[in-house]
This record gives sequence, C-alpha cells and structure tokens, in this order.
Amino acid sequence: MRVENVYTLVLWYNQAKKQLEWLRKTNNCALIEAYKEIVKSYEARFRAINEDMDVMAFFERNENAAV
Repeated sequence: MRVENVYTLVLWYNQAKKQLEWLRKTNNCALIEAYKEIVKSYEARFRAINEDMDVMAFFERNENAAV
C-alpha cells in the first residue's frame, strides 16, 4: 500500500484548482483541459484514500469485536 502525505496532496490540489480558475479567467484554452484532468486526478486520489481508511476502520472494528 502506498503511503500518501495528505497535507501535501491538499496543498497541491488547492494550487491546481487556483491555477484552473486563473486559466479560465484568462481564457487559456490550451491548458484548461490539462488542469481539469490534474484536478480530477487529485480528487480520485482523495477518494482512494477515503476508501482505504474505511477498509482499515472496518477491520479495526472487527478485531476489537473479537476480543
């Protein structure tokens, strides 16, 4: 399992969203699609982290219930 630094991910995600907003304001069509994909990739990583946490919590509860 790959360990992610969530704080760093959040910082990079926020910067990518700000950059996307700026590109939309300046109407830079060439980079807008690229930054949309970057933002989507960060959102997918956050969902994956959330799912990993849910799985870990599930097994932690089951281990505690057996005691």
